[in-house]
Order: sequence, then structure tokens, then C-alpha cells
Amino acid sequence: MDFSDVTICIPTKGRADKQVTLDFLGDRLRGFCTLLVESEEFDDYSLTVDDVNIVAMPPEVKGIGKVRQWAVENCPTPYLFLLDDDMVFFKRIANTVKLEKCDPYMIEDLFEELVNWMSLDDVPVVGVSARQGNNHNPNNYQEHTRQMNFHGIDVQRFKTLGLRFDGQDVMEDFYMILSLLTQGIANRVMYQYCWNQVGSGAAGGCSSYRTWEMQKRCAEELAASFPDFVTVVEKTTKTTWKEFPTRFDVRVQWKKAYEKGIGYKL
Repeated sequence: MDFSDVTICIPTKGRADKQVTLDFLGDRLRGFCTLLVESEEFDDYSLTVDDVNIVAMPPEVKGIGKVRQWAVENCPTPYLFLLDDDMVFFKRIANTVKLEKCDPYMIEDLFEELVNWMSLDDVPVVGVSARQGNNHNPNNYQEHTRQMNFHGIDVQRFKTLGLRFDGQDVMEDFYMILSLLTQGIANRVMYQYCWNQVGSGAAGGCSSYRTWEMQKRCAEELAASFPDFVTVVEKTTKTTWKEFPTRFDVRVQWKKAYEKGIGYKL
């Protein structure tokens, strides 16, 4: 695959000296990558990151949801991938749920498969499993399910379906997926591969502006937008979300949202 129909956008903030995802993708896919940075950080990234397109966001485009939406609206290719900037990737060892770290050739196979899902199987939104819980699902993929941090989208269908990433300040990807499922259209998340990252709350990224109050408000907003499928819960974690270990989060009934969407279509 020549990937000429693909744009890979990596929103990044405060991490000019540590581009984990970009470095992991390999030299070939790097040529299709664009870093999306705040205008005041453009010089920092330009001096530190070589051989990749870097775009400064307009001043009004702040926060991950608005940045992702800007990427959709300005994407020059049919297929867009939106990746967090701190991801490493793994692939299942044949006939097991055990994992091995991907090399660049495996990563290319991953992207090719996702493009095929969008172009051949007509799936408008695709993703990749997180490492946590990946071994609980032996299938190659799961439909109408949770998806975050790694998003592949068919740009034209995304727009036609009225999907957006800027519906909320945070949890915007959950808002987008629920907006899809409640139309009776499934997303598809790959389990043959998975990603891992340092953990929510690591320096830079969303942790630089996300507050406890914002997290609580957006959890409540998501529940208000999709009351039949979203419940606000309080969670305590020891290893992630170090900026506020006790936080408000959501429990989502993804399959129920999809099934109700199917019912609306009938």
C-alpha cells in the first residue's frame, strides 16, 4: 500500500523533546504524519523534530476536541488517522493473546488493514484496542464498542453523518462514538493489535489544561446528552490520572446505544 490516501495527525502539546508515537511509526509512515501544535510552541517543535510536517493551530483552536475537529475539516485525503502522541504498539503472537512489540512493517500492516475496513467494509470510524483488557477479547476485532486515543475515520462519511470531535471539552471521543452508534452504525476496534502509553496525567498533553471540575462537568454533559446509555461514576486509581486520582468518569452501554440506533432505523 502506498498510503497516498492517508493523513496521520498527531496532536501534541508540551512534548517537543519526546515524540513517542512518531518515533514508533517508522520512517515510511512518518512521511504521512503531521504534528498539530499550538502556535506558541511551533518554534520548539520545529527546532526539535526533523523530517515531519508541523502545523500551528489557529489561536482559537484550543483543546484536543477542537484540534481533532480542525484536522477533520482540513484533511486533504480520504482517510484520516488521529493518534495521541505517546503511544507504543503491540501485535498478538499467532494463535495466542500474548503480545510482541511491533516493528515498522507490522505498523504498516496495521494501518493497511484499518484502511481496508473503511474502504472495503464501509466502516466509517475504526480504532485500535488499548493494551489493558486486550487479552480479554480473543477476537480480531469488536464492533459497537469503546474507542479512544486512536481514531481512523472516513472523512467524507464522518462529515455526512454529522459527527464531530468538538462536542465536549474532554470525553469528546466518547461523544463522537455515541453519536455514531445511536444512528445504528457501528464502529470497529482492532484487537489483533493494541496500543499502550505512559498513562493519563503524564506531563504535557491534556493534563496541561484538564481540571477536576472540567472532568466532572464533561462526564455530566455526556450523561445529559445520552441519558439512556451513560452513567456518571466516581473512580479512584493508583497509577494513572496522577493530577486527581479520585475523579468523575462514565460507564457507557455501547452495544445498547447501537441496538437502539438500529431500532430507530427500522
